[in-house]
Amino acid sequence: MNELFKSLGDRNRLRILNLLMENSVCVCEIENILKLSQTNVSRHLGKLRNNNIISVNKKAQWNYYEIDKLFKKNNEDLINYLLLEFSKDKLFKKDLNLSKKYLKDNCVNTACCNKEK
Repeated sequence: MNELFKSLGDRNRLRILNLLMENSVCVCEIENILKLSQTNVSRHLGKLRNNNIISVNKKAQWNYYEIDKLFKKNNEDLINYLLLEFSKDKLFKKDLNLSKKYLKDNCVNTACCNKEK
């Protein structure tokens, strides 16, 4: 449990989780939405994966991250708490708005991924 809370103790990892609560996303989408470097995003994703908080689905050359289904099932109260707290925070709300706009307007028009809409 200590490692779980260490993973959740970083604001950027929480911002990533916030995005993943809504959609499955690739590294380049996270980079563009949160304005973080690829190295930084990958490091944070690695910590979340190592604690089984997120999982990855590979489609062709792209990796799409999502909240792990078993983690969601076993931690419903924690997920609900995070969603509530994310909804109260201006930065997290801004991230979600950027995510919706980015995924709607940009992703399919860039070489960052080949997500099918």
